[in-house]
Amino acid sequence: WGGTQGQVTDIEIQAKEMLRMRAQLDEILARHTGQPRRRTRLCSPAD
Repeated sequence: WGGTQGQVTDIEIQAKEMLRMRAQLDEILARHTGQPRRRTRLCSPAD
């Protein structure tokens, strides 16, 4: 089981990084379109 914990930690780190990048993208889109972040989030693709 030793390698499993490392893999889980790696996945957690990657997930947090993806969420951080998504928030950053939402902020950039909101700033450049004049729309609220919530709207840019709802209008952009989920993937």
